[in-house]
Amino acid sequence: MPLIFIGNGLGAIVVRQLTVGNIDRIKSYVYLKNGAMYSILFLGLFMILKAFDIEIPEWLSSFTTFAVVGIFFLKSRKKLAADRMSPK
Repeated sequence: MPLIFIGNGLGAIVVRQLTVGNIDRIKSYVYLKNGAMYSILFLGLFMILKAFDIEIPEWLSSFTTFAVVGIFFLKSRKKLAADRMSPK
């Protein structure tokens, strides 16, 4: 458990620093925050399932995180492109 807490804490610090440093760019990706929240939901579910001794392949949590964030990133880029193309 302590390693999980340390890893989550360090990850949160890194993400926070990246966000603060690139806030204007990140604001343009409107669905990215949703993707991050859904990926945290899935990671939490994987942790709960593992606590109940339900076997989940180790690669599945990483794959799910990248897939969920990737889908919302692409969705944000699509909206960004559509907004640029639409007349104002």
